[in-house]
Amino acid sequence: MSAASPYPPLVLWGDLLGESAAARRGRALLPGLLARLPVVEARRFWPAPGAEPTDGRPLPLADGGPGRTVRTLASEGELAAVRRAVEATAPLGCPVLALAGPAEDPSDAIRADLPHCGEVLLVDPSFEGDGETLAESLRCHWQACLADEARDPVEVVMTAPVLGPSGYAADARALFLALEDEPGVRLALRPLRYGEAQSAEDPATLAKVLEAARREPGERPLYLQVLLPWQFAPQDGAAADILRTTYEGEGLPRQWRPIVAGADELWLPCGQNLRSFRAAGLRPE
Repeated sequence: MSAASPYPPLVLWGDLLGESAAARRGRALLPGLLARLPVVEARRFWPAPGAEPTDGRPLPLADGGPGRTVRTLASEGELAAVRRAVEATAPLGCPVLALAGPAEDPSDAIRADLPHCGEVLLVDPSFEGDGETLAESLRCHWQACLADEARDPVEVVMTAPVLGPSGYAADARALFLALEDEPGVRLALRPLRYGEAQSAEDPATLAKVLEAARREPGERPLYLQVLLPWQFAPQDGAAADILRTTYEGEGLPRQWRPIVAGADELWLPCGQNLRSFRAAGLRPE
């Protein structure tokens, strides 16, 4: 993970739409966090069934939700901030913040939901500062952590057709090069080639492919597979199994759905894929 920003990227985990003390406080803090932090991604942002107000406006959960409609008293401005956070993507290994009272500790649930997350930070809903004050506290904590301890890189094993002229290969090469240059990632590459035609990678790219292909993974790596949907298979010992894929049809073939559903995370390149995979009952990232 890059430390170029003095503020950390952040996952904000928990209800932002209901009327619990944590949900109302989260909505109040979110604009200030968005103003200061480089990335704020909302996860599990909907209330538990039955916890939302009965007289609130109905809101279909189309992005990252469990496929149901909730009711919320959030204002249009609050919903715009929530929507911005829902559409964001924080990097692997970044901190996760949750609002929880003294008798609550959702850390185990967070780590089950986000097995590749970094430090879990809990903030009491009675916190009296605004979002920018909280962002400053996070900045101080972030910089202290970076100064006091050398963070181990995220171990990633990437299986992908980085060689060859196909569209899959072009997408995989771009993702490979981005991860290879990311200081917070140690990448072990398992290169594939789709088709017999020779690719036209430059010598520098080929050298990076060869170097990454020689590496052995560390303990419990993330497995990132850039494959056709039906080629995906979960890996033993994975901290998380991630599938980066695409499909040009309007509907995902029924026989592929249980295969794709075996991925912990599903990465798709475009809106058309998001719509077709969600229509198949899958939750893409």
